Amino acid sequence: METAPMLAAWDDLSPVVLALMQAEKSLYQRLVCAPPRAFHCYAIFLRLSEDARKKSDGALAQQMYHENPLDLVRAVFPNIGPDLLRILARLEPRAWTANEYLDLEQALRTIARDALMSASRVTPSLVSKVQQLDGLPMLVGTIMPKLGYDIEKAKHFGFMFNIMQTYGVLEPEAEAAAILRKVRPDRLSHFVERRLSRIKAPAFPVVLPSPFRMLDTLSGVRAAGHRYANCLADHYGNWRDYITGQLRILEWSGEEPAIMAIRKYLGEVWCVEHIAGAENKPVGTGTTEAIFAALRSTGLKFIDQRASSYLDWIAETTYEGRAFTDEDEKLFFYELAEC
Repeated sequence: METAPMLAAWDDLSPVVLALMQAEKSLYQRLVCAPPRAFHCYAIFLRLSEDARKKSDGALAQQMYHENPLDLVRAVFPNIGPDLLRILARLEPRAWTANEYLDLEQALRTIARDALMSASRVTPSLVSKVQQLDGLPMLVGTIMPKLGYDIEKAKHFGFMFNIMQTYGVLEPEAEAAAILRKVRPDRLSHFVERRLSRIKAPAFPVVLPSPFRMLDTLSGVRAAGHRYANCLADHYGNWRDYITGQLRILEWSGEEPAIMAIRKYLGEVWCVEHIAGAENKPVGTGTTEAIFAALRSTGLKFIDQRASSYLDWIAETTYEGRAFTDEDEKLFFYELAEC
């Protein structure tokens, strides 16, 4: 049951309300004992109606006594939607300012709509918060209650939704919203991961010789991780590099199967970051040599982790402001030549 607000809830409108009740005593039940929805209908009318400001207390009191509160709101917002009428019952029981009512009406026409309609209690501070969602995908409004109305989390998911839409792995908006409404808050990341898994990495610049196979989706990487019983089964940390083609996962189906990660460095120089067999066990020297020979046969330049460590070190020392010396350069190119 809706609880009626007291006279103090009218705030600075209290003198106006008292004057109206003195002009029409029957308005007491309407204005002081009104349930929240009717209360806010009257408050919106008094705050925003030009007609109300022009009338005498007696004429205004008669109008408010005889007219349906919803009709009074429609006089202020001629194109009012059903959302505003439904949400009025959940507004905090005090007369909002004119700007706060205008902000609420506008917010219900934006991405913030779902976030507000899902709230059990709506306050001006909540309206102000969800207005920061402007510019994010509409789906963010759908999950805001599940995020505890955390704006930073909302921006993060907005970025992910944009990525998924760009790569064509997200369902149409209405379908995705219906799915997200059923997803538990602790499973939202799973929703994102499942769709990221469908994104195909860009085509490799050359044809890989047999027995190489490139794992071109994160779902394929995870499946390989389960087969090899290694950390790739939960491989999402480098998803940006993977879908942009900076990081590739290759499978070697030779006599000694192996899986490896290669990363793009310095233009067309590639680094073999990791080679391992089942359960992350190291592969034999013969298999390692066969893998590098096959990689170099493609015409691309491949280096191993020894050389790539120098590349990382160059970046680190540059960041720290320390000059890269001639001796450092000799060591780097010596390692590069050895690979």
